[in-house]
Amino acid sequence: MRYPVLIVILLIFLSGFLFYSCQKWHDPKGYTDPRLTNPYCNDPSAVNYNWGFPGRPDDSICYYPTDFYRGRFIYTDSIYLSDNTFSYSKVDTLLFSALSKTNIAATGFCNFVDSFHFTVDNTIKATLDTVVGGFGQSFCDATDTVNGSITIDPIDSSLYHFNLTVNGTAGVTYHLGSAIKE
Repeated sequence: MRYPVLIVILLIFLSGFLFYSCQKWHDPKGYTDPRLTNPYCNDPSAVNYNWGFPGRPDDSICYYPTDFYRGRFIYTDSIYLSDNTFSYSKVDTLLFSALSKTNIAATGFCNFVDSFHFTVDNTIKATLDTVVGGFGQSFCDATDTVNGSITIDPIDSSLYHFNLTVNGTAGVTYHLGSAIKE
């Protein structure tokens, strides 16, 4: 060995470096910039998630997909047969209530006892929930099933468009309608 002292010093240095590098990291204490006073919604399930960021989180300003569907609606339904011929139309009053931040229940299609369950995504599109087997929910009769969706008109936000397909004993019918919030 030519340089035993140098090798020992190098080994001590490397072992000290390894010991120091294996210590647990401690985050420095954060601070809030007093200039960031703009409130923003910090809930990922909200429609306005992170709008106004950076700022200070304030979930009281959040609004959720179901907020657009709560209330009473006057629904004009146009029913078409499977060959796309017009059958008839009717006017109903629908009542939408929120079950959670993303789920709603709608009553009034058949009566005010039965309800349909929809899931509303962040684009405000409500899609009928399916049941076991993926065929849709019962529609006014235990043998009929329905699936489809509701969208809000991009120009007139008070106008809602319904596109429902009913598969029943009488065949397939299409319910294309629109609703206005009362």
